[in-house]
Amino acid sequence: RLRRSPEICQFLRDCWFGTKSGVSVDNSSYVNDHKATTKAMDKGAVVGFICHGAWLPISAKIVKGVEGTCFFSIKDDLINAGMIYSTEKCVADGRMVTAQTPEDLPSFMASIIAIDTARI
Repeated sequence: RLRRSPEICQFLRDCWFGTKSGVSVDNSSYVNDHKATTKAMDKGAVVGFICHGAWLPISAKIVKGVEGTCFFSIKDDLINAGMIYSTEKCVADGRMVTAQTPEDLPSFMASIIAIDTARI
């Protein structure tokens, strides 16, 4: 099991208890924390994942019927989990934002901020 920073652990606890409005996942290190992601989505949070971070929302079972993207090598995993795969660099669908690589962070973060701001 990979070690997590105290900041990541606190962020996930905040999401679990509803004091944060979003979850952003940038790799698959936190697969065991899929319950926090599911709970955040259930509470109306904006959920974003990038690159190989798609494995966490797959485990959380929150991608079925949602349009999104990811790093090309795990696209079949997303499709098999029911996501509508897009070749776009960044995709926002409802409260879920997805991107292919860290190079897509500017559009990824702009999408998360736009969705979160629209909800206020």
